[in-house]
Amino acid sequence: MCVDNDSRPPIRPIAGGSAGSQDFKLASADGTRFMAHAARASAPTGAGM
Repeated sequence: MCVDNDSRPPIRPIAGGSAGSQDFKLASADGTRFMAHAARASAPTGAGM
């Protein structure tokens, strides 16, 4: 396989950090529609963003 001399292997997929997630379609008071996404932690700590 041909790769650059300074190549690194791909990062492994992260697993187990989320208990689930969901996309939402929301609308503001003026009718503008937009998308949002919510994810639940598998072990909630109270920290949020």
